[in-house]
Amino acid sequence: MNCCLSGPMDCVSETKISTIMISFALIPCWPFFVANKIWKVSTAETNELKEYFVGTFLRTTKKPPRLLILDFDATDDPLHGKQEGRFFHGYHDCCCYLPLYVFCGDYLLWAQLRKSDTDGSDGALKVLQRLVKLIRHKWPLAKILVRADSGFCRDALMNWCEANGVKYLFGLAKNRRLLKRITHTMKKARRDWAYSGRGQTLHSFLLPNAQQLVARSTCCG
Repeated sequence: MNCCLSGPMDCVSETKISTIMISFALIPCWPFFVANKIWKVSTAETNELKEYFVGTFLRTTKKPPRLLILDFDATDDPLHGKQEGRFFHGYHDCCCYLPLYVFCGDYLLWAQLRKSDTDGSDGALKVLQRLVKLIRHKWPLAKILVRADSGFCRDALMNWCEANGVKYLFGLAKNRRLLKRITHTMKKARRDWAYSGRGQTLHSFLLPNAQQLVARSTCCG
């Protein structure tokens, strides 16, 4: 699979910009104090901050890419006080925010702060729509692949991708029906491991059409 692009980034401190941008994500328009003066950040200005990374990526990448792989990910940002919007997240076992990140190779394209009392894919469709619009405006012929774990395997995302010519590769949480379908493959993986003494990974193609479902069966002891 082709990976993404490389090239210089004319960044002002990425960490600093990311912190500012993420801070604005929960509060679209708010006053703050700088040098004893009150400044008010408009919604338009916060939108510009949100698009800083993707804008820099588009501006500094000179060669039009054939394929762009957009990696969506939700991760925990642990909290250690009583910040507004804090919630306990069972999977991460802590009080945290649940920011959404989108990467293209080593490039951060999007960072958005979110509360953790929401689905991992919350807001991902709007972000994807915005990124695809910006990318296609700059590179109309570039192919786009969206890649994410099972937390983003949602009908709304998949339906939009199919309707708009965007390829996707999402993880799918295992369930009884899928495990039943790959019983034979799992048995073969165990036999091959027992025979060779080496870990085995086999793949099963479960849907014989364009919308493929691939199961990976691994046995290493």
